[in-house]
Amino acid sequence: MTRREIAALACKVLALWTFTQVILASRDALWMLAEAISDANASRSIYVAAAATGMETIVMLLVALFFWFGASRIASWMVSDDPAPVTRPDIAQADIMAVAFSAIGVFTLLPSLRSLAGSLMILVQGPEVYPGGWANRNFQSSFWPATIGLALSLWLILTPRGMVRLVLWARGAVGRRSYEPTDDSPGRREDPPPQA
Repeated sequence: MTRREIAALACKVLALWTFTQVILASRDALWMLAEAISDANASRSIYVAAAATGMETIVMLLVALFFWFGASRIASWMVSDDPAPVTRPDIAQADIMAVAFSAIGVFTLLPSLRSLAGSLMILVQGPEVYPGGWANRNFQSSFWPATIGLALSLWLILTPRGMVRLVLWARGAVGRRSYEPTDDSPGRREDPPPQA
């Protein structure tokens, strides 16, 4: 891999990490919105807070999309265009993607564990904090996203090769689909009718 390819890959890893943060941050916006909708006496401030959190999530999504789709351009700003490879020839793209997915799993593991541990500690403290305990919707809205984040993190850490196979399969499927002629494609011609 050349310096630019490594820099572009780093931009895509950053974009993937930002996508996971968007998923985790969107739960706060959805929770606030659900809280406001379910409460008939909700003040305007909770709607403003939900909108602000939603806007922050949208900005993070736009940044992630910029890093993902602009990775080659950003890489050209970061490093010179030296065609000499800087990695060993036996390192494949799949190996680097596996390391990247494991790193993303570690980055998402820490906030998920913190959120899950906080939810469980509040539940253990008793019904004063969460009346109704396990059935409390506030507890459920913090517990389940943290559990899903933990499962996603462990999946990325323990089985990054499965995610790599999924990405390579998706790339191959898109590549095959874009080259297959369709019935209405300009290069396709109908057979002439038989002559009598």
